[in-house]
Amino acid sequence: MLSIEACRKILGKTKEEMTDQEIKEIQELLYQMAKVLVKNYKGVILCKKL
Repeated sequence: MLSIEACRKILGKTKEEMTDQEIKEIQELLYQMAKVLVKNYKGVILCKKL
């Protein structure tokens, strides 16, 4: 998992622009989205093998 500071750097936001909590919420949402996408991709691959 990326640190809050690494996420902040990627987003290009300072502490004045976005709080640590806001960064953490975005981070958690993106990880959840990634899990769904990976699960969906695995399902598509599995269906193609059938």
